[in-house]
Amino acid sequence: MNVNSRKLLTHVEFEPKSYYTAFPVELEAASSPLWSFINACTVLKNVQCVQNMISGCVEALERWYKKVDSKPQRGEVTFHLPLHRHLAAFISLAVSQFDIPLETSGSLK
Repeated sequence: MNVNSRKLLTHVEFEPKSYYTAFPVELEAASSPLWSFINACTVLKNVQCVQNMISGCVEALERWYKKVDSKPQRGEVTFHLPLHRHLAAFISLAVSQFDIPLETSGSLK
């Protein structure tokens, strides 16, 4: 999961080049399929497509959380959670393009 440790009480002068390279590479690899799915749902104007993607993301996250079964150590953070980005993007699409209210959790799941 590309866990990074947060530095406390000291200043980090610079980050290694591999650290900076990892972010755009991972982001691009995860975002390409995401935007393809979003584009397909938008072009099809199919609310069921969006709801299916949200349900799939939620189910996958629930399975993942059960398998991980651990809590992060103090200071550990990660920004590499493509599944969370997918879920957020499809919830945003559902609300902005398909007028599905957030309060109606049943319609998003």
